[in-house]
Amino acid sequence: MAPASTLASVRGTTPFHRDGVLYPNEMQVALAAFDAAVASLHEIPDCDLADARDRLAEYISNHALLGEVDVDRLRSGALNFLKTGGMRAVGTAWGRTAASGLSV
Repeated sequence: MAPASTLASVRGTTPFHRDGVLYPNEMQVALAAFDAAVASLHEIPDCDLADARDRLAEYISNHALLGEVDVDRLRSGALNFLKTGGMRAVGTAWGRTAASGLSV
């Protein structure tokens, strides 16, 4: 893998954080995206709000750590993630049914 400095020059930003930390400006972007996504949860019918907030936080923090710095892309990506199966079905482990092991 190319060093972060080389990848940063290609994208114009650091594409990931080896230390796993969001710095203040990145945290502000992630928080703004999270707030906007939570405000839009009414777009997803029959969702468990507590689980949806957890999934949003996970998606947004992971993508922010990968270098995404656009609030709208983080928000829309997180909402699309929930709409297309990012929500856990009740009584299942993440992505798999408890009994059968089949993807949900």
